[in-house]
Amino acid sequence: MSQQVILTPGNLPANYCWTTAQEYYNRIIQITSAVVSGNAPNMVVSPTVPQDLSALWVKTVGGYFEGLYLYQGTGWYRPHPKLPGTGERIIWAESAQALWFHEGGNGTDPASGVTPTTGSFWQEDTAMSFRIPMGIGTNPISYNSVQTTLGVGQPRGVEKIIWDATNLPAHNHGFGRTEPNGHDAFLLLGNATVPSTPSYWLDGNDNNSTDAGQQTACNLVTGPATPELNQSNPPALQNLPPVIGVIFAKRTSRQFIQG
Repeated sequence: MSQQVILTPGNLPANYCWTTAQEYYNRIIQITSAVVSGNAPNMVVSPTVPQDLSALWVKTVGGYFEGLYLYQGTGWYRPHPKLPGTGERIIWAESAQALWFHEGGNGTDPASGVTPTTGSFWQEDTAMSFRIPMGIGTNPISYNSVQTTLGVGQPRGVEKIIWDATNLPAHNHGFGRTEPNGHDAFLLLGNATVPSTPSYWLDGNDNNSTDAGQQTACNLVTGPATPELNQSNPPALQNLPPVIGVIFAKRTSRQFIQG
């Protein structure tokens, strides 16, 4: 139904004299009152709920505007500014229990039930649990001729990795031999063998070329043990960068804030 705005002019002083056209216009507006005809509700500006349940409540907090409320059967309500069911998320740096009180929620676990006018407004988005958000797209750098892509809602990455033979490039392990003439050589394991003549030996306790026993009783020094390799259950290595824990929260289905 259409409504009219009824303007009622005020009264200027009998001896009023304006100095500029703008000043005169401002004065006319100041003394003019307006009323909306029809079924428009009364407007009550107050920090507390009005007695008139048909009024439009302009709620104030500390003298500042907080929101517009209408009485709807069981209380005074206004819509939450963020709609439920959207892709919007917020970062929450306190506990989940504190999140349930955010923006007027009643502090109950959303899993216990939410209605349009009761319950919590926010809940944890468990799809983001123990995940670092990252912009979607394709990595401009390729590794092993492959460019990694990331889509919306697509998880990638792991906290830890197991360092095994599949993580190593092709390579050889070598060890030294000594000749009587002072010419040392470096053999690649698997690609060459130590000659079985007294003229060559592995470095041992005695560099005596006439001691044939050096061929069989030598000390081959190896590096420290590497428990990450060649084990049936190798330990995992840390792959997680420095992080700080927060909650990624999404809206519940509650729609209205109660005044």
